[in-house]
Amino acid sequence: MMLGDKVIAEEAERIEQNNGSFKKASFEAINYASKIAASAGTQVCAVVLGEANDTAILGNYGAN
Repeated sequence: MMLGDKVIAEEAERIEQNNGSFKKASFEAINYASKIAASAGTQVCAVVLGEANDTAILGNYGAN
């Protein structure tokens, strides 16, 4: 993902949530993306739109 001329994320994952709780599919997507990113030597950036209860939990699944 580019911001101007700077790379801000090699792997970006859109995270789905409902009423502040993350969906199971979001955790699965982050986990899968983190495996791909690790093999490519990059990181995963999780993008959450709206309010969420516990964004720190995304790190447990591989988001940086």
